[in-house]
Amino acid sequence: MVVCGWQVKMCKQAPGLETKRMTRHDFDIVFTKCQHSAFRRLDFEHFLDALLDLSTRRYPDTDIDPITAFAQLLVRNIFGLFDQAPVHDKMLMDRVKGELTAL
Repeated sequence: MVVCGWQVKMCKQAPGLETKRMTRHDFDIVFTKCQHSAFRRLDFEHFLDALLDLSTRRYPDTDIDPITAFAQLLVRNIFGLFDQAPVHDKMLMDRVKGELTAL
């Protein structure tokens, strides 16, 4: 069951997010799991939960905490949707991580 086509499409277009370990099926599972059963749409809070789950699946290193994995997902994959090249800027990742921990 596809939750909503745009989430899977976003994941497929994000540079470096779809790998042999992370396929379209995994994206469907994550977004379906995070969708509230009473609603057809995914609200913003559940969308962020889905991205957090994707980040821990994409970067499963045991020495990385969920905030760092989420920052890596945003910087390396999601922000890449806008400039279409994977970003590996450590300063940007540290800034994003700092903003996330401040929340």
